This record gives sequence, structure tokens and C-alpha cells, in this order.
Amino acid sequence: MKERQKKGSIVSEYKPKVVVFGSRNAINDSAVKKEVENLGKFIAGENLVLANGGSNTGVMGHMAKVVFESGGETYGIGLHEYEPYDSKTHRSYTNHEGYISHWERQRRLIEIGDIFIAFKGGFGTLHEIIDIYLMQGLAEIKAPLILIGDYMKNFQLLIDFFEKEKMGRHMQLGSNIHYVKTAKEAEPIIRKHIEKLKKENYYGPDFYPVMGPEEIYNHIRLNSQPYYIAFENVPMKVLPDVFPSNRFRSSKQLGAYIKDHAKGKKILDMGCASGSIGLVAAKNE
Repeated sequence: MKERQKKGSIVSEYKPKVVVFGSRNAINDSAVKKEVENLGKFIAGENLVLANGGSNTGVMGHMAKVVFESGGETYGIGLHEYEPYDSKTHRSYTNHEGYISHWERQRRLIEIGDIFIAFKGGFGTLHEIIDIYLMQGLAEIKAPLILIGDYMKNFQLLIDFFEKEKMGRHMQLGSNIHYVKTAKEAEPIIRKHIEKLKKENYYGPDFYPVMGPEEIYNHIRLNSQPYYIAFENVPMKVLPDVFPSNRFRSSKQLGAYIKDHAKGKKILDMGCASGSIGLVAAKNE
């Protein structure tokens, strides 16, 4: 993912996203649960956006709940067939996208991240960590990867094993992987990186307010299959080949912007009839 720069007041409205990897299984470790809660409160307090795998259980679900209840924004990037969006069970997600394939869901989850953090998890979490690790080594990702808790030292053991077998010489640990014991120790690393992004006027590759129709269309076409998003708590199907591609995902951002800036005011005519912005108007009279 390339970092891009653009001056202008609209860029200042971009909110960096913190992607948190972790298990969807129940949290049986009270220490892990406490650190998940501490990080969630920090993310909300710093006005950052939480992004994760979109589950309503385990580390993912609990983190989303904490951030949401602390007044923060949450982004779920899930698997539609495995855990389809439901406005009740996924109520802690202010944004939700559901993908047909694991690969496209993984691509989107990595694309959306401005910083990556991992808690205790299984094979899925390990896969996500290795993806980030390899992409850092290939200079495709500049964002830090923070591994929280003693459990994550097992990743170091895996790297040591490859190096011992002379199979990992190209996988030397870089300065952008950080092992910390607690969420508190992760805070200065996060703050430092976010401050760097702000100084560079950085915005993510899916920040549609600064993109034209062609750019939006080409971005959405990175998906080879249709996918789903929660639009005003209603699951909507997005067809990547439809042009203009401001349907649903892009107009959702515009709709949220209008909704926020029109609080306490009357809108005479949004001029959208039954389109997606019209849906926003109808549900927020």
C-alpha cells in the first residue's frame, strides 16, 4: 500500500484506522480481556477507527463493543457466508463489509489499515501476522505491526526456527515489528505513527471524498466478486462492475458526511429520489 499525500481541509477529516487481529473464540484469559478493553478505550479516546474481522464474538467482538460504547467508530471486514451481517448481533459495528472469499476479505482488511495490532489468536491470526510481516519485508507496507502479550513471543520462536534451519535469512525482523506486554506500552508507538501520518497529510487508498468517479470505480473493481455492506443498518450488495461506482460504499461516506453536518437543520431536497442518499434521507428525517 502506497502512502499518498494531498493538501486540503478535507484530508484533515480523514480518521486513521487501527486494524486489530485476534480470535473470534471466547476470551477465557482475563488478562487478555483487560488489555483488549484498555486498547479499545484508547482507540476511541484518540478518535481513531477500529477495524477488524467483523465478528461479534471473541477478541473481535469484545473490542468492537468497547470502542463503540466508548463513542468510537468501528469497521468490520467479515466473511459474508460465514457470518452474514445482522443489525442486532453486529450492532457494535458502525460500518460493516462482508466478502464472499477469504482472499478478498483479507486484501480489504490489510488495505484499510494504517497501523496493525495483534492479540492472542489461532491460525487465522497467525496468517494475518505473517501477511503483514511479509509485506513489510517487501516494502509494500510501512505501517507498524504491534504484537501484544507474552503469547505473541511464540511468533519470535517461529522466526528463530526458520533462521536456525537457514530458511529465513530474508525474513529478518525489522524495526516496524514491536513486541509489548500491555496495551499501555503500545500507546506511544501508535501515537508516534499517527502523528507522522498527519504531518504527511496522509489519507488511505479508500478515502473517496478526495477521489474522482474513475478512481472510485477502479478501486472498487479490485474486488473480483460482489460483496455486501451495511448501509443504514440494511445489508446491501455491491456490484464491482457497476459504473459509476459511487453506489452504496462511496455514497455511504457522503451520506454520513451530510447527516453529520446537517444535524439540527432541515433539508428541503436532497435530490436523490430512491437512490442511496435518498435512503439516508428517508431513514433520518
